[in-house]
Amino acid sequence: MHELDSFASTITRARNKSAMPELKIEIIAIGKELLDGRAVNSNAAFISAHLCKFGYTVERHTTFPDDLQIVKKGLKEAHQRSELVIVTGGLGPTLDDVTRRVVAEVFNCKLSMNALVIADLQKRFGKELDTLQDQATIPEKAQPLLNSVGTAPGLLFFTNDKIMACFPGIPEEMQPMFVNTFLPIFREKHPPLYKHVIFLYACFFQESQINPMLRELQTQLPELEIGIYPSYSNVTIMLSSENKASLEYAEKLLKTQLDSFLYTATTGKIEEAIHSWFIQEKKTLVLAESCTGGTMASLLTAIKGASEFFLGSFVTYSSDLKQHILDVPKEILETKGAVSAECVLAMLNGALEKSQADVGLAISGIAGPTSDRSHKKIGTMWAAIQEKGSSPYVFRLQITGNRQTIILKTAYSLFGILWRMLAKNIPPPLLPFN
Repeated sequence: MHELDSFASTITRARNKSAMPELKIEIIAIGKELLDGRAVNSNAAFISAHLCKFGYTVERHTTFPDDLQIVKKGLKEAHQRSELVIVTGGLGPTLDDVTRRVVAEVFNCKLSMNALVIADLQKRFGKELDTLQDQATIPEKAQPLLNSVGTAPGLLFFTNDKIMACFPGIPEEMQPMFVNTFLPIFREKHPPLYKHVIFLYACFFQESQINPMLRELQTQLPELEIGIYPSYSNVTIMLSSENKASLEYAEKLLKTQLDSFLYTATTGKIEEAIHSWFIQEKKTLVLAESCTGGTMASLLTAIKGASEFFLGSFVTYSSDLKQHILDVPKEILETKGAVSAECVLAMLNGALEKSQADVGLAISGIAGPTSDRSHKKIGTMWAAIQEKGSSPYVFRLQITGNRQTIILKTAYSLFGILWRMLAKNIPPPLLPFN
């Protein structure tokens, strides 16, 4: 008997959905800039990810322009069909911010000054509020959600076991309000259907490699909800179930079979795992970047505390800088070219010598859209990695995509290779990686 078969026979598969039906949840974004391409709706992705993490399912994403009648009609329809409607955008003081006026009409109430919001704004900005005074004017039936970053409060409405929550459209204002204020209220009122959710993160790994394994899990453990989300940086696997035993078993099985690819990070980012390894091992890192143009350094330093291990990056984009800053021999550049094993090894040696770092990584390649004088294939990358006391690894990658995609995929591929080399003692691949 298959190991999964014997385990599956011992667990309860009842989902108990009849006792606790799933909530209908939808997210509405307001703003013409989202429709004409001037801005990306990152708020919907953030909100959906956090709701999903706690076992809730979002059924619909909708975007409306800053048109009072269109928004009013859309909010009324959403409120009728869904138990939770989350609205982002349109809460500011400008002429095109219509959300407060619209929700006041939807819930048939007046706009009035809210004492709690006034007190909060006065405390943070002083008694002379000037134009900020308008921000304290909210629908009378709304419970305000105070804004710890900006001035526009969120709005929370409860009607007949239904909720509508409105948030500012600026992500830096919306996110703490949603996570710290709204989610605790919502989870207490509507406990999630799934009590247990697990996320696994795999680097240097492709979705197609894991699909057969996940299909087998889904067949043998039908009560298990499985999601797989590939990106340039990783593959995220989400497992959720009411049955804790089956969830833990699935997690153990996947961790055993995917051990060399899995890493731990609260944010899911591979650069966080790299950060943690260097801090734990008390070692330092230096980079020498050419085609990535400082992208890898930027991703690393976006995480607080990077200065504890990251010494810096030599962004030597031109051959002249490679020669004069990293001491790459002129002969190598003339005979082998900047995109070569010999060049990245010389870049690595120069970076390590000048920084005295414990670990070094060098990268040089062709990001496109055209090749260099060597006519090498677009996406050709040569890289070198060395840990102090060990021999260097020099290897080639072949990355596909447009210029921006190639740069990002190269950076994240190298992060994955670096982490596996350091944390799992797995050398870089000998074959090209797409």
